[in-house]
Amino acid sequence: MIYNIILGMIILGTINILMNKEGFIIFEEIIYAGIGIVLIFVIIIMNNIAQEIKKTNILLNKIAKKLGVPEPCEDSIIKTFVAEGKKVEGVKRYREIAGGGLKEAHEYIEKLMQAKDIKAVENNI
Repeated sequence: MIYNIILGMIILGTINILMNKEGFIIFEEIIYAGIGIVLIFVIIIMNNIAQEIKKTNILLNKIAKKLGVPEPCEDSIIKTFVAEGKKVEGVKRYREIAGGGLKEAHEYIEKLMQAKDIKAVENNI
């Protein structure tokens, strides 16, 4: 609703700006205004899609909890692999559980290994 009001104001303002002294609308500037309006619609649509993705992720997380799917960080097998320094096995396990890509899995395992090293240093102090 608010998008429609804003869009209407933009269109009226654009038409007002595009009027030359004789009262005729300049053709080239109409094209630019049209492109601007299309871009506004694309941004609005992308925003709506992003909101729908967030809602879907929330719903999927609720379903996963009800089914008992473990979070990757809660998986004892991944923790064991990290403790033993087995990165490749940890990455494979993460991808099995989370369904993520190779880069995402590698970054996740690296973070766990760094956290493990920090805890080891803290325990020795």
